[in-house]
Amino acid sequence: GAGIFKSLLIAAVALGWVAKDNPTYLTLATIPDAVFYFLPLLVTFTAARRLGVNIPLALGIVGLLVFPNFTTLIASGASVFGVTVPVVSYGTQVFPAILTVLLLWAVEHWVTKITPAPIRVFFVPLVCIIVVAPAMIFLLGPLGFWLGSLLTGAMLWLHATLGWVAVALLAGVLPFIISVGMHKAFIPPTVATIAATGRESFYNVSSLAHNISESGSSFAVAFRTKNPTLRATAISAGVSALFGITEPALYGVTLQNRRALIAVITGAVTAGAYLGLTNVASFVAVGPGLASISMFVDADNPWNLVNALVGAAIAWVVAFVVSLVLWRDSASTTLRVLAENAAVASDASVDTLTPDIAAEARVELRSPLTGRVIPLSHVDDAVFASASLGEGVAIVPSDGRVLAPAAGEIVSLLPSGHAIGLRTDEGIEVLVHVGIDTVKLAGEHFDAHVTQGDRVAAGDLLVTVDLDAVRAAGYDVTTPVVVL
Repeated sequence: GAGIFKSLLIAAVALGWVAKDNPTYLTLATIPDAVFYFLPLLVTFTAARRLGVNIPLALGIVGLLVFPNFTTLIASGASVFGVTVPVVSYGTQVFPAILTVLLLWAVEHWVTKITPAPIRVFFVPLVCIIVVAPAMIFLLGPLGFWLGSLLTGAMLWLHATLGWVAVALLAGVLPFIISVGMHKAFIPPTVATIAATGRESFYNVSSLAHNISESGSSFAVAFRTKNPTLRATAISAGVSALFGITEPALYGVTLQNRRALIAVITGAVTAGAYLGLTNVASFVAVGPGLASISMFVDADNPWNLVNALVGAAIAWVVAFVVSLVLWRDSASTTLRVLAENAAVASDASVDTLTPDIAAEARVELRSPLTGRVIPLSHVDDAVFASASLGEGVAIVPSDGRVLAPAAGEIVSLLPSGHAIGLRTDEGIEVLVHVGIDTVKLAGEHFDAHVTQGDRVAAGDLLVTVDLDAVRAAGYDVTTPVVVL
């Protein structure tokens, strides 16, 4: 959001609507700038939540890195017991915060275990501050800054050495990089490069080629397939990719279908080569797409935006045409998966199913938890939200009793107790996943009442979970219920 807002301000300057020294522009520009300047705190929040660390404590410690008094002090030569504090500018940095939260996680868990309960409320944070804060300002902060600088230098070197070839190659392999989450490693050096040089010509440009190619390939699949479910998924994923969000297209369409993936790679490499050869640069750290295309506005070079638009058009058209030519509906996509309709209530429409399988797909599932039902797409996890594991819903629970949604056999129960797999008598497999990332709790706060292989009736108690304790540990208790 901040990136798109900043790119729109840049576009307003380039179009002559406002001057850079105009008070209105200067004031509005501070809004996105503040987001990037305090990026260490945003990263601290998400890292602490992922690791189950005390979030206010983590923010309080890492906040020192961007505290004005501290930054002014180290700039003038601060020291502790005669040891000089390294002079580092931590605004827009990512790795110092991540390393600090990792250390805090270890210290907090260890101190909590050895501290008597009556004094934990003040003793644990006190020890954490005493141990972690000095380690951060003398070691972890400078180390994280060095790691970020190293990655930034590596990206700049690769681009400087291979030029447009590097852009094309990265665009072509991004589907695989994104699918395992490794694209996030490119974000810190990209932010740092823009902060240091004002522009970035490698990752953002490659991402533009890839994102739009995902859209083109998905729309071609929607045009060619006879599967109504795949068509609906492909249209939705194609629109999302057009606006820079590629996970739905990757997990829902292209990675599952080799021909569609070939089209994506072809479009991405072709467009990446054009964008690299024309030296297109981005000026804002934001995911490239239709909504953020103004990130390529260059007041000194109008052709930069034109070439970005041409490259995006090449990506979409090439991917669309190749996918259109190569696509063949396989047996797995021609037939509706029975489970896709088994997740809906018994009064749901199955008109799109063929008559011989419609009867098999009519399975009624009870809600395994008391709570509020939300769409699966609202879950804060790309795998569940994209329905790559299957269709379903999610429940924001108000009670920690997990019940069997139907009669059947417990076919999987992880030792952590947070995920239960049930196969109904009709052969439908249902996954109840209590919370997001709760596997990291290693069974803490979960109590299983069944074992793998048990036979259960609808409504039988499967697991009890202390929801308050899970929330206190920093985890989202939203529970996806998915038909695999």
